[in-house]
Amino acid sequence: MNDLAALHDQARSLLQQSPPAGLPPQAVAAAVEVLLEVATQLGSLHYYLLRDRSGGWGAFESEEILPEPWLQPLPGRWLAAYADLEQAIALQDRANRGEPIRRSPADLLEIEEVEVLRVLWIGLGLTRASGLIFLDFPSGSSAPVTAISTQELKRQLAIALRRPQSPPVA
Repeated sequence: MNDLAALHDQARSLLQQSPPAGLPPQAVAAAVEVLLEVATQLGSLHYYLLRDRSGGWGAFESEEILPEPWLQPLPGRWLAAYADLEQAIALQDRANRGEPIRRSPADLLEIEEVEVLRVLWIGLGLTRASGLIFLDFPSGSSAPVTAISTQELKRQLAIALRRPQSPPVA
């Protein structure tokens, strides 16, 4: 479980930054509440994601991300969110060499450290990936691998928007 005070600091930061045009403040506050609930189940306050040089997030087939042995691959492409920098570097090296991941030189990936709430916020807006796979080993979370689909995040947000609104995180 994550440190609640640090998560609330991240939530304040997310709320203070300008949301996408046309998004009502109540929707942003509800989204942050949903993301806070999800973040408490994860094992880290920050994750390492891969990003290409044009600013797009590196999405991969689940078999390219998940540790061996994994029982069943997940359909679609996923963003890998690593708690451990060394694991993010290993995926970056494989991706940039094209082993087994096929990438052109223009798509070389770089590693970016991102706060957990920002990672989940990114997950809400994914259109070309199915969701996020959080890899929390060796840091010791109760579930070392957590897959969260964009569809599930949006479902949770829709439920939150139907509930009576609580005051925003201060």
